[in-house]
Amino acid sequence: MRIIKEETLGPLKYTYLQWNNKFLVKIEVGSYEQTYKVPETETSLAQLEKSVTSDHFVEKVFKRFEEMDEDFSAVLEE
Repeated sequence: MRIIKEETLGPLKYTYLQWNNKFLVKIEVGSYEQTYKVPETETSLAQLEKSVTSDHFVEKVFKRFEEMDEDFSAVLEE
């Protein structure tokens, strides 16, 4: 697994990796992370970066992080 690029956009940390003919995008905020895998044959790194940093996608990522936090907090309260 090879790290291609790391960047921070607002509260989100993006790590782009290359592994087994796939691009992986790891998005982190706080103690949570989401990882997406895309075959290299389906997109370029530049297009992938543009897609995962678009306002529409970032909005969905934040929503998922909120849901993850709610679920985890609920489990800890049980």
